[in-house]
Amino acid sequence: MPLTDIEQIRLRAADPERTFAEEFAGDGNTTIFDLSHFPVVAASEQVRVAGTLQTDPTNYALVDATGRITFVTAPVNAARVTVQARSVIWTDTELQDIIDRRGSVRDALLECALILMADGARRTKWGTNLQGLSVDESMLAKNAKDWYETLKADQLDQAFGGAGLEEWSSTQEDYV
Repeated sequence: MPLTDIEQIRLRAADPERTFAEEFAGDGNTTIFDLSHFPVVAASEQVRVAGTLQTDPTNYALVDATGRITFVTAPVNAARVTVQARSVIWTDTELQDIIDRRGSVRDALLECALILMADGARRTKWGTNLQGLSVDESMLAKNAKDWYETLKADQLDQAFGGAGLEEWSSTQEDYV
């Protein structure tokens, strides 16, 4: 079965779903907890308070795009709150908007590369699949730029019939 446009972008942009786990402590008052990994893949989360699985929306609500969990009732003092879920760099809605705006997967990938070059937080998420791994921000920025330039070169190559830009430019010398 062929990949969807969004699946193609996730594959080519190195944006697989990443599993993460986070832990908080209840204090009897706080009902809002912000995950450091987001956007969260819809319905991928398992939320537990003191080991008991919680259900959405009976016990909590999660805003997937921001990673904000709001409990109906504050977890009691010292209760262990654990969240296990999957996150991505771009939501499906964001990717679909980019595809719609740009008109093709190839052009959408170019925009994703530009976004990575401009957005340090997303670039850091893109650069690591492992929690706790230290990331050299300057190397990630260079990798995003290199990826963009590779995509742009591929786009030019396809625009000139796969002959390559050098071959096209050499044939243009005949017209000068």
